[in-house]
This record gives sequence, structure tokens and C-alpha cells, in this order.
Amino acid sequence: MADTLRSILEAEITAFANNLVAKLSALPLSELTNLGVAGVKTPAKTGKAPKTLPSGRMARRDPEALKATIDQLVSVLSNAADGLSSEQLQSTTGLSKKEITRPIVIALNDGVIRKEGSKRATRYFVGGAKPKAAKPAAKKAATKKAPAKKPATKKASAKKASAKPKAAKASRKSKKTPEATPAETPAATDKAAE
Repeated sequence: MADTLRSILEAEITAFANNLVAKLSALPLSELTNLGVAGVKTPAKTGKAPKTLPSGRMARRDPEALKATIDQLVSVLSNAADGLSSEQLQSTTGLSKKEITRPIVIALNDGVIRKEGSKRATRYFVGGAKPKAAKPAAKKAATKKAPAKKPATKKASAKKASAKPKAAKASRKSKKTPEATPAETPAATDKAAE
């Protein structure tokens, strides 16, 4: 039974494929290139560089494409009062991490969007950077005086005073060379050996 079902399916598939090839070969080439799936036309080739190079690196995008991506990011962010993370921007825009990184940096530098947080907690918002409050600590640091040196205690100064003479005595001992006695001179040792 399984063999008969298999042979029936193979015969039907072969007949369908042959019929499809016969109909497609009868069409002119111009109609074949404009065919789409479910009414969607295939994009026409414009001669632009591919999105990714064979090395996996992104191809350079023209300024208009970057501007369009930035506008898309701004429109998505304008609908999010709590801001969005990079991952959320990727999922809502349908762009990959490589495609979204440069437009975000450009938009941040131009002041079109702003970011809050760091690393995985970074959230992006519409609008320029928030005005930073003046840091009073910076003014205090400029007017602060250097801390005064603590006076030396009697015990510490006594240790320093006693340490110096010991070092001097040790250095004097190393400078002294013992004088040879007359019995130890080379001439005396030669005479003793005879």
C-alpha cells in the first residue's frame, strides 16, 4: 500500500512539474522577470551595492539611506514614551544590529535622539540631550586647599634620629680595610715557607 501511495504521489508531482515548465517556457522573458508571489512585485535591480559584502561586513550606505533610517528610528521612538533599547529598535524596525548602529551614532551626535543608561540598560529617546545640572562639587574641588601635613610625633622623629647614626656606623665599618700584620705580608709568608 505504501508503495502504491508513493508511486501515485511521484507521478502527480512529475506531471505537475512538467506542466509548469511547459507553461513557463511559453511565456516571454519580460513577463517572467516581472512575476511576483501573491501580487508582490520583485524589487527591480538598481545597481546599488549589496547590503553585506562577501566578508560579512556592511556595504557603505549613501547619506539618503542613512537619513531614511534615522527618520524611521525617530518615528518609532516618538511613539515610545519610556524609550526603547537597541534590541527593541531592531525588532520594531526590522533592522539588524549592524544596520542600526551607525544611524544611532549619527542621530546621537546630531542631537536628534538622546540616550540614558549604559551597556544593556541603554534606552533611546526622541530629542537632544537633557541639560546637565551644574556640578557644585567641581567648584568645591577648585577652592579646596591641600590638606596640611601632620606634625611629626616625638616617637617617629626619635626613630629617624637613631636610624641615621646606625647607618653611618655601618658604612664606616665597610669602608675600613683591615691592615695586614707583618706576619701576614707576602714577604713574611715566603720566609716562613722556607
